[in-house]
Amino acid sequence: MSDKKFDCIGIGLSPYDFTMLVESHPAPDSKHVALQKYQGGGGPVPNAIIALAKFGCTAALFTTMGDDFFGRSVFREFEQFNVDVAGFRLDPENESLHAHITVDQTDGRRSIILSTDDLPEITMEQVPEYYLEQTKLITLDSRSSPEIIQMVKRAKSHGAQIMLDAGSVQPYLEELLPLIDFPIVSYPFVQQYFGHSNAISASKSLVESGAQIAGVTMGNRGSVLANNSEALEFPAFPVNPVDTTGAGDLYHAGVLYGLLNDWSLKATGQFASAVSAIGCLSLGARSHIPDLREVMKFLQQNIKQHPLFDKMEAEHE
Repeated sequence: MSDKKFDCIGIGLSPYDFTMLVESHPAPDSKHVALQKYQGGGGPVPNAIIALAKFGCTAALFTTMGDDFFGRSVFREFEQFNVDVAGFRLDPENESLHAHITVDQTDGRRSIILSTDDLPEITMEQVPEYYLEQTKLITLDSRSSPEIIQMVKRAKSHGAQIMLDAGSVQPYLEELLPLIDFPIVSYPFVQQYFGHSNAISASKSLVESGAQIAGVTMGNRGSVLANNSEALEFPAFPVNPVDTTGAGDLYHAGVLYGLLNDWSLKATGQFASAVSAIGCLSLGARSHIPDLREVMKFLQQNIKQHPLFDKMEAEHE
């Protein structure tokens, strides 16, 4: 058995994205020709895991896709990024999940249609105890199951901390949420779960319920992060977005990286916001995941100081 330790493992759905840039979102009975297209792997957790790997972290992904062209293609993609794929299951009994995405060229906003709500299962056998013992962090999407909840409980018993990327309220949330150390949720989630639109209030409520750090992502309105001593708002960095698909996923990767480096809440939010903004600059969720040097350059153009600057300088020496 390997003695490898992991900074983070991801457990979540893995669709294959078909993305098309259009002049405007299609109206009923209309026909359009795409201005540009992209296809490749997607999904909140897989996107975040690839970003962490590009930042130099040791990472693993546990997911299930069909044993078809799409599943095998995404499998090879993760191998190229040096992500551990021992728990990447290609299921011959299921076809891969597809995400069909249209992106409006005027503002980069996107609409997503999943091919089915019947997702390939992630089984207990896919996640050996060794991985749960040897990771610092686990990141999940909101599509949970009794099996995933058991994995989370096992991981926490070994000292791992858990992040949840919740885009919407899904089944098993009430069982899952008390186990989460770092819930970073979307603005629609706040409206659906809390019944109001106050991101700061929602973040504080999640902290009061037991989270160490909680946050809300709000697209071009920025984000909020809170802990038990402060709640901070982070305006979105000014960019001209091509495609906002995956922006929230990259934000989560940025927060995970800040946690791994013990950065302050402010530094973590700034870094996560920068990674998210850079990811919006081209079509496709994974077509422009930056490395640390690109993030540093972006931050240097927008803020005066950040722990990443010192980190990169020390590694260069």
